[in-house]
Amino acid sequence: MAYDVDEGTFGTVFQYNVSHDNAGGFFLVCTATGTLGDAVIRYNVSRNDHFRGIETCRGSFGGVRFHNNTIYVGAGVSQTVVNENTTERHRIAFENNIVVKEGSGTASFHLQSGGVTLSHNDLVNTAGAPGNPGGTTADPLLSDPTGALPRGLRLRSGSPALRTGIPVPGSPGRDLYGNLVGNPPNMGADQGPGIL
Repeated sequence: MAYDVDEGTFGTVFQYNVSHDNAGGFFLVCTATGTLGDAVIRYNVSRNDHFRGIETCRGSFGGVRFHNNTIYVGAGVSQTVVNENTTERHRIAFENNIVVKEGSGTASFHLQSGGVTLSHNDLVNTAGAPGNPGGTTADPLLSDPTGALPRGLRLRSGSPALRTGIPVPGSPGRDLYGNLVGNPPNMGADQGPGIL
């Protein structure tokens, strides 16, 4: 997997990263027999990462916030967007994210602990997600999904993801493209006004 919030870490922040074509997936949030807490994963872009978007391990943890990320899963790729491989309780807030699945393959959620909550996400062609208040399944109108990263996955003008997120305390002032984060923010990693 590309990135790992590991056992014994507190206050970890992953932001402004790009991940693509990893066989194992995008993010591991793993405690094994220990603990972790107060992790933030924000303003990152993932394209065609296989297997898992977020993978958890046994052991409990809390205070993990996964917000304002853009995940694109193209043809021939399958991904479990959030995969809880145990029933031990994991508290993850999954907010303001964009997940788009296109072409063959699947994108799904596999949740077991009851601790993962969703809000204000744009989830296109995904299965198994719990309630997503404030969210949508409308096409976010991503620019050039197969183009150079990260610029290939920005929002186009007229996107339903523009200014439809929810403010997240402690967010940085700018996104990975240098755009100011608005109030309310966009869903996804791109906080710009939408490109033509």
